[in-house]
Amino acid sequence: MRKAIVIGGSISGCMVAEVLSRCFNEVVLFEKDQFENTTAPRKGVPQEDHLHIVLKHGMNIIDEIFPELSRELAHQSKVDINLGEGLRWYQARRWKIPFESTLSSTLFSRVLLDKTIRKRVLNNTAVKINCYTRVNGFIITDNMVKGVKFNQHGKPHEMRCDLVVDCSGLGSKTLEWLNFHGMGEVKKSKIKKHIRYSSRIYRSEHAVPKNAVVIWDTGSNKHNVGLMFPIEDNKWIISAGGCFDNAPTTDETLYHEFLSALPVQNISNFINKSVAISPIKSFRYSGSTWVHYEKMSNFPNGLIVTGAAFCGLNPFFGQGITLCASQARVISENIKKYLDKKTDTLGIQKKMAKVTRAPWLVAEVEDFRHSRVKGKRTILTRFLMWYTEKFHIISNDNIFARELQLKLIHQMVSPYAIFTPYIFIRVLLKSYA
Repeated sequence: MRKAIVIGGSISGCMVAEVLSRCFNEVVLFEKDQFENTTAPRKGVPQEDHLHIVLKHGMNIIDEIFPELSRELAHQSKVDINLGEGLRWYQARRWKIPFESTLSSTLFSRVLLDKTIRKRVLNNTAVKINCYTRVNGFIITDNMVKGVKFNQHGKPHEMRCDLVVDCSGLGSKTLEWLNFHGMGEVKKSKIKKHIRYSSRIYRSEHAVPKNAVVIWDTGSNKHNVGLMFPIEDNKWIISAGGCFDNAPTTDETLYHEFLSALPVQNISNFINKSVAISPIKSFRYSGSTWVHYEKMSNFPNGLIVTGAAFCGLNPFFGQGITLCASQARVISENIKKYLDKKTDTLGIQKKMAKVTRAPWLVAEVEDFRHSRVKGKRTILTRFLMWYTEKFHIISNDNIFARELQLKLIHQMVSPYAIFTPYIFIRVLLKSYA
C-alpha cells in the first residue's frame, strides 16, 4: 500500500494532496490549524484577509486538478469582469485605455477560494486529514526520507510513508530538519524588499463603480499600490501597499492618508462614500526568497518541497497561487515516474525550479526598481528594467500592447513575447522620442 504525507493544508497542500491521491492509496495531510469546510479565519493563513488574485494560467491548472472549480467559484462569487474593460489600471502616470480583452476573470475573497478547495479535498476519500497536528521532524535512513515525526494531542508519534511533500509555507522547518540530519547548507536567493500592506472590507450604500481599480505608483524610492476589487456578497476589498518606511498600517488615519496620497483619488473617494465592515488587517513580508533545494548534492530522496516553502514571491505581483499550481502540475506529471523508480525527487525538484524561474525574474526586475533594494543589478537586469518601463508606457494607449501585457501578467504567453518586433520597434521609438 502506497502512502504519501503532505505537510500543510494550504492551497498548495490541497492541490498536492489531490494530485497525489491519483497515485497513492492513502494521502495523509497534516495541518497545524483547523481544516473544516468553513469561512472562519485560520491562524496559519495570516494573509487570508487580503486581496488575492489567481492568474488565468493558475486557474487553468487548478481546473485540471479540481475539475470545474472555476465554474463553482463563479457561481458563488457572481463577480466576473473583462480584464480590459472591467479593470481600471493606473500605471506610468496614466490610466490605461479601456478595451474588450479576450481575457476575463472571476473575483472572490481568499476565504471563499480556501473554502471551495478544502471542500473538494474533504470529499476525497483517499485523503486523510489530521488537524491540529504539528510535524517536528523527518525520519531519514540512507539519504531517504521514510516518514515524519509529529505531535498530536500533546503526544509524540511517527508515521512511515513512501513520499513526504512539504507545503508548510514560509514557516517551513525543512532546512532545520535537514541540517539536523547533517545534510549541509542550502543556498538561498533573497530580494530584501520589506513590504507591508493593509486591507479592509467595505460595503457601499450608494451607487458603486462598475470597475475594479489598480493604482500602481512606482519610482526609484517608492512602490505604492492601491487596489479596489469587488468580491462576493456585494462587498469590496480595499488594499494599500508600500515598502520600507513608506507603508500603511492598521491605524485608520494613516491608512486613509496613504490612500489619499496616491496620484489619483478613485479609491479614496469610494471609501468616503462607503461603510467599513471589517477592521483593518495588515501583513508584513521581508522579500522574495528562493531556497535552492534543487541545487543540493545530497538532497534526500522521498522528499519534495513546494510552494512558499520552496520559493516565496513578493505578493504585490499576484503570482503566488499560480506558482503553487504550476509546481503541483509538475508533481502530477512526474510522480508516476518516481513510483516506477525512473526518477528521484531531486529530479522533480529541478523541474519545479524551471517553472519558478520566470515568475522569479518578473519579481526581481520590478523589485530592483526601488533604490533601497540591495543586490547586484546585472546588465541584463538593467536592460529589462529599462525595456519593461517603456513597455508599460506604451501599453497605456496601445491596445495590442495592453492585451499583451495582460497575457504576460496572467502567464498566458511566454515572457519573451514582450520582444515581438511590433513592441520592440515601439520601445525604440519611445526611447528616442
